Amino acid sequence: MAGISPFYMNNYSIYSNYKNSASMFNIGGMGQVGSLGANTQAREINKFLNSFQNQASSPLSFLTTLKEKSSDFKSSVNAMTSFGANSVFSKRAAQSSDTDALTVNSKADNNRFNAFRPVDVGINQVAAAQKNEGNSILSSGTSIARGDYGFSVDIGGKSHNFSIRVNAGDNDRAVQQKMADAVNKRGIGINATVERGDNARSSRLVFEAEDTGTDAAFAVRDTNAPNGRQGLASMMNLNEADQEAQNAEYSVNGEERTSQSNDVDLGGGVTATLREATDGSVRVANGQDTEAIRNGVEDFVSSYNAMLSSANQSSMPRLSSALNGITNTYGRTLSNLGIESDASGRLSIDSDRLDESIRNGRLEDAFRSSGSYGIGGRLHPPGGTRPR
Repeated sequence: MAGISPFYMNNYSIYSNYKNSASMFNIGGMGQVGSLGANTQAREINKFLNSFQNQASSPLSFLTTLKEKSSDFKSSVNAMTSFGANSVFSKRAAQSSDTDALTVNSKADNNRFNAFRPVDVGINQVAAAQKNEGNSILSSGTSIARGDYGFSVDIGGKSHNFSIRVNAGDNDRAVQQKMADAVNKRGIGINATVERGDNARSSRLVFEAEDTGTDAAFAVRDTNAPNGRQGLASMMNLNEADQEAQNAEYSVNGEERTSQSNDVDLGGGVTATLREATDGSVRVANGQDTEAIRNGVEDFVSSYNAMLSSANQSSMPRLSSALNGITNTYGRTLSNLGIESDASGRLSIDSDRLDESIRNGRLEDAFRSSGSYGIGGRLHPPGGTRPR
C-alpha cells in the first residue's frame, strides 16, 4: 500500500477492526473499502487515521483502545447470539426449585455433571453452631470483686483453661473484654464477642462455636474464684447454651442423611447449601446456568457503553448512530427484558426484570432470534453462526 506512513501501516489492523465493527451494523462506506483499488484504499486508510491526529494526544494509544473495545463488544455479542458451546445460553448448571430453602452449585468442568439426574431434597433441620449468650450487665458497673479467676472451655475432646486477673477499678465491661480476648487469642474454635446488652448502657459476653454440628459443641465451667466467690462463667451465665449445637438432617430421594455442616454433596459434581427446614421437598435438576447468562448480559451492557463512549468522544457519527439505532429500534424490547437505556443511549440493568426474562426464556428468544422482534439478527457480527 504505497503512500501510507509507517505509523499508519502499523495500525492498519486497528483500522480493519473498526471497519469490521462498522459492517456489523451495516454502516455504509467503511464496509466497502475492501472492494476498492490499492490507491483508493491508501487514501481511505490515511483519511481515517488522520481524523484522529487532532483528537488524541496519543493516536496509537487511542486506536489500540478502540480496537480493544470493539473486540470486547464483538465477543459479548457472539456470546449472547450464537448457538455454539460458547453461548451463555448453552451453559448448564444445577438449579434449585426453592432457593430460600436450598441453594446449589455445580462445577461446569466436572464430567459427572452431564449425567446428573434430578433429585428431591427434604430438609428436617439445618446444622447450627452452639451459642452461649451471657447476662446483660451494666457496662460501667464494678460488681466483680478484684482477684484471680479461672474458667475452662471443653471443646473437641480437649479442655482449655483460662486465668483472668480483675484489678481494682476494672468495670464489668473491661472484665468481659479480658475474657473475650483470652479465648480469641488461644484460637480454640470459639468466637468470643462483647455485644450490646438490653440497652445502650449494658453489655453481654457471647461465646459461639466457629463450626456447626455436634462435633463443635462446647461446655464452659468455672475453675477458680477468690475467697469462695462466684466464678465469672456462672456470674455471666456463660455455662448455659442459648442455641444448642445440632447437625443437619435431610433426605435425598427419600434416603435419610445427616451432616455436621449445611454444605452437602448431592453427587454428580453438585453440592448444596441447606438454609431452612421444609415441609415438602426441593427439586434439584440440571438446567441453564442463569449466573452465566446474567454475566453475559452484564458484559454486553458494559462493552456496549464503552463502544458508545468511544464513538461519542471521538466524533464517529456513523458508529454512534448505529449504536443508538439499536436502542431506538429495540428500546421497548430491551426494557421488557431488563435492559434499560437512558436519553444518551447508555444501557443499564433492571435486576428484577432481567431475572424474570431469564426465567421465562424471553431473553434467550430475543437475542437468538432474527425474526421481527429478535435483536440477534441486528447485532450478530459477521463470520459466525447467524441466529435462527
